[in-house]
Amino acid sequence: MRSDPQLLRRIVQNFLSNALRYTRVGGVLLGARRVGVDTVRIEVWDSGPGIAEEQRARIFDEFQRLEQPSPWGEKGLGLVLSICDRLAGMLGHRLDLQSRVGHGSCFAVSVPAQRAGALTDTSACSAGAVTSSCR
Repeated sequence: MRSDPQLLRRIVQNFLSNALRYTRVGGVLLGARRVGVDTVRIEVWDSGPGIAEEQRARIFDEFQRLEQPSPWGEKGLGLVLSICDRLAGMLGHRLDLQSRVGHGSCFAVSVPAQRAGALTDTSACSAGAVTSSCR
């Protein structure tokens, strides 16, 4: 994939933490799949309460929380998804949400795929250098 690994990791971690926070029964699934030849889609599925259609647009706004409390009584600030939205915008990645009330949700980020057969030198990446080959 062509992305900033730390920022992409933050998006996926935020999706996972939300999924775990709001899933009481069932489970959480993390997956990745190639979509066409130029995109990888990373998905986080949960069996939580789901999000009503009319609430989906506003959950990506800062300090917006649904009325549904965490099953464990946790209260957040409503920043996790707004952070994901901003990071995805900075990276030029698309976020998607599918949800069905009472059945769960899928949050996904679509990332440009590295061309098949393209070799990159990642030794600089592991040393902490930020170069175009790290993305």
